[in-house]
Amino acid sequence: MMIWWGVTSRSLHRLRARAQQGWRRAVTGVLGATATVLVVIGAEHHTAHAQHLWMASAVPFAVAAVGWPVWRAPEEGLPDALRLRERSRRIGLRATSVPGFGASVGLVVRLGAHGALAHDSGVAALWAVALAPVPVLAESALWGVAPRRLRLQVRTARLAEAVRDLNAENGRVSQLDFDPDRGYAGAPVPRRSIAPAGDPAAACEARPSQGLATSMLGLQLVSRAHRTWIQESSLRWDGTTLTLTDGRRNVVTVRLDAAEQAGRGRLADRPVEMAWLHGQNVGEPGSEIRILLLDSSSRRLLTMPGLGYLDTDVAQVATASGLRFSSHNWVGARFELPWRRLWMRVFPRRRGHVRLRMARRL
Repeated sequence: MMIWWGVTSRSLHRLRARAQQGWRRAVTGVLGATATVLVVIGAEHHTAHAQHLWMASAVPFAVAAVGWPVWRAPEEGLPDALRLRERSRRIGLRATSVPGFGASVGLVVRLGAHGALAHDSGVAALWAVALAPVPVLAESALWGVAPRRLRLQVRTARLAEAVRDLNAENGRVSQLDFDPDRGYAGAPVPRRSIAPAGDPAAACEARPSQGLATSMLGLQLVSRAHRTWIQESSLRWDGTTLTLTDGRRNVVTVRLDAAEQAGRGRLADRPVEMAWLHGQNVGEPGSEIRILLLDSSSRRLLTMPGLGYLDTDVAQVATASGLRFSSHNWVGARFELPWRRLWMRVFPRRRGHVRLRMARRL
């Protein structure tokens, strides 16, 4: 009887969630359709005043369609820290949506009324527009001074949700295991991890190869910039110093000798790990490689393209120089903003971050 009730309750919960989602979409569609109809009616009028009045009448419906979803509760099942952050953000958005909607109504009254009422409604609408961003800005500022531990918990929860969504999107391809205690605020478990050598090893070097670069590019043609990168780029360990060179002949040297703790070169801190990231989007023939130098908290000190590099060669240089080597193989999401990619969030940049490039900006 208890098992039957548990299955029934979960089924009812899913049905209720689907019904609420369908109802919200229906309301949004009605509000958006109403705004569209009012705009079309206004466009058919010949006088400028009538056009402006009808089109202004569509603004409150459009604002309501965009702003009313923030009045629903955060999604159920979220971690406590992330649910608290979402609730705080929604409170700020709700406080912003009220003057925003009031400003849209004031605009309609301003165009439809006359005399003192039109003047007062116009002034009120301007004040509402000016005050609308204040709650969101205040909420962001207050959250910026929240305890660091709480902010890291929120960051970890968001990364865990992103990994879960990525696994659900990719099915059984390249499933990731998320470890909340790894890295700066949690990270997927690397495909391979090699501990550094006990003592610095002999000199070694890694260079990109033409054949491997061609296979990584897929259908993309090998350009002059790529050929320059293959000729000029290198990772070199001479026994005391790690030297990284890009396609523009920019050189970054890092002294990793234990007796030279202060000699960091251009980096903001002493690196402890070299990460090799292999990324490929679903359905695309090519792939993208990045080589990262990370500090003790897994923040990026240096980012370098890895076109044409073999992971075993990079691992040899890393371990020989006394750095931990980790290899990651991630399948990218279909809809991922360039500045919100998973690897950027897992390995955030540290202040003073150094970026090496190919022969031109790609």
